[in-house]
Amino acid sequence: MIQLTWQDYLKERYDGSNISASVNQVHAALADALKAGQIANDPALGFTGLGFREELERNGFSCNMAPTAPKKAKPVSPAPGMEANAQASETRSQDTPTGSDEGFDIDQAIAEMQAGTFETFAVDRGFTGNTQMVAAYQQNRDKTDPVYENLFRDNQGWVRKVAGHYLMRAKHTCLTYDDLVGYGNEGLMKAIERFDPEMGIQLSTYATFWIKQSIERNLINDGTMIRLPVHLVERLNKLFRLEQAQLKKQGKVDVERICAELEIDEHTYKRYKQIDKQFRATASLNQLIAVEGADGDELGDFISPDEELGLPPAPNPETEGMNEDVKRHLRELVAGLKPREAQVIRFRFGLDDDQPHTLEEVGQAMGVTRERIRQIEVKALKRLKNQMSRDNREDYTIEY
Repeated sequence: MIQLTWQDYLKERYDGSNISASVNQVHAALADALKAGQIANDPALGFTGLGFREELERNGFSCNMAPTAPKKAKPVSPAPGMEANAQASETRSQDTPTGSDEGFDIDQAIAEMQAGTFETFAVDRGFTGNTQMVAAYQQNRDKTDPVYENLFRDNQGWVRKVAGHYLMRAKHTCLTYDDLVGYGNEGLMKAIERFDPEMGIQLSTYATFWIKQSIERNLINDGTMIRLPVHLVERLNKLFRLEQAQLKKQGKVDVERICAELEIDEHTYKRYKQIDKQFRATASLNQLIAVEGADGDELGDFISPDEELGLPPAPNPETEGMNEDVKRHLRELVAGLKPREAQVIRFRFGLDDDQPHTLEEVGQAMGVTRERIRQIEVKALKRLKNQMSRDNREDYTIEY
């Protein structure tokens, strides 16, 4: 029997790349086809939830995004040799999602998990779900045990879903979507260690707290150039949530009501807003910039000092070295001038303080008119040029 690739199977089954079924229904159909031997096994079939949806999109498929209850299907085993560690699972896609987190309700997602409408496919290792797998792992707590690896991998779809909730908050930081997922995985590891199978709740529900906490704390610690105290960031986040809720409900922000909710006065409210604007709205210089032909470039690569703000241009090492060499030779030449001429040249070309001065400034410093300084400069430069001609030296140019 000739086995199709899962991509060809889907195109044949759904008559093209636009699939009317949901992502979960597609996954269930592929599980049945794999069981029947109609398609070849593939590492992509080991993905679940959001991870599988991204795999579909990378292969040119689009599915019905309407929330429908998935068809129950026998779990799919990964292909032999498939990497089971978390890093391999995460690095399959370096694409950063472009969708916003608007409308995402974490509590609703948890409810879907508990109701069984958010389907996850456990790897078939003799376990019927996360709870049994955690119980088996906790008997010896051996992280090299395939049970731990399978448990960790099977929950990647949920970690990625929760991480997606923080995309907007990470927008102006140097953190990428993959960073958020990595931090979420740190929380998942804590949850696996601390979960009590006798609690009567699902691991996904319990792990959500740890995943969110890990992402939030790392956003605070690593997400901004200037780190703010955790308790202050939590207050700012609560203020932001209250403002957004009011804007959504009544179209405006009621400062008085927010102050009452946070138990602060109006002065403190304004101070919080000032801190938020000063420190949290600042984009990181390490923020990746998506520019065609500029892969891997960061924001700082495109920023030059603004002289209008009084910022000096960044020194160029090559230019600096050439300037020092030129200045050294000029000082040798100037030493042969008359004292008054030498002083004018040093002032005018900044040989002493790296700061060229105007005729007016030199005149004031030496107690003569700017015209007299100009005359002395012309005479001195003529002497220097004659000296350089005798020494077979080229004219010097100092760049600033």
